[in-house]
Amino acid sequence: MTSPDNHAARQCDAEDVAHPSEATISLIEELGGDTVLHAEPGSDDEADEELDLNVLLSGLNLAPGGAQEAKRQALLNSFDLKGIAERIKSGKAKRVLCMCGAGLSVSAGIPDFRTPGTGLYSNLQKFDLPYPEAVFEINYFKRNPAPFFMLAKELFPGTFQPTPAHFFMKLLHDKGLLLRCFTQNIDSLENQAGLDKEQIVAAHGNFDSAHCVRCQKEHSLEHVRQAVSQGHTRSDCTKCEGLVKPDIVFFGESLPARFFQYMATDFSKADLLIVLGTSLTVQPFASLIGSHHDLVHAESDTLQVVLSMHREVQMP
Repeated sequence: MTSPDNHAARQCDAEDVAHPSEATISLIEELGGDTVLHAEPGSDDEADEELDLNVLLSGLNLAPGGAQEAKRQALLNSFDLKGIAERIKSGKAKRVLCMCGAGLSVSAGIPDFRTPGTGLYSNLQKFDLPYPEAVFEINYFKRNPAPFFMLAKELFPGTFQPTPAHFFMKLLHDKGLLLRCFTQNIDSLENQAGLDKEQIVAAHGNFDSAHCVRCQKEHSLEHVRQAVSQGHTRSDCTKCEGLVKPDIVFFGESLPARFFQYMATDFSKADLLIVLGTSLTVQPFASLIGSHHDLVHAESDTLQVVLSMHREVQMP
């Protein structure tokens, strides 16, 4: 990660929220699924409520557009959610690649970074930071880890629950259709929804693992959780007593090698690309499917679909 502006900007997609709605309920019903989600507490259906593919993607709008629209039309019987479901059911989409942005996190109740008044950066005054982005800078963390650990207590896995969009990806995985989930989010909700870690590429890292910043010894997430839950302002390495932090990519750190590894292979393998909760304006995602990028060829039969609250979002 090279710039605080990029880190902040990657969370600016808060309005691209994957809110549930009747539109996507129909899609999941088309495909069918047996993933169980909780019903309203105390309801008669709580024990046996079943969620199928139409419920999981509810609320998202399909955003057409761009010079390649005519070709995408030819790949679908209809340019809508039903058309996507029919393509999957037909067996023509066997390697589905998902790209997730901040909209999914916001729909789970996690504040974005930059929204005035409610964003994380607007509510860090209590930490007495020199500037808001310092809480995610590796050099500042080494000098003063307390602000990050106080913030981590609010963001730690278990505080928030996965959304229908997360369970949609789990359903694709259960049906043997999910090639990979590329996510910009650090909240680990994909893992909480039941996705195997092998299926997740966290471009900015997440809370799934932790390492010492000095000797690189791996520590369990429970090791960090214990320090956070007890109100400690640091988590110490059991080997060298250095600082342990979750494997979130801070400013001053490189993106995970795993991101580059699968970026180079997965996009050329995918036959259906679904973009959830991001307007594709922030790096590194913005370059992955750009009109001049060779990862996804415009002349290929890879169907690219944006599911976003932004109707003006267009695929290159």
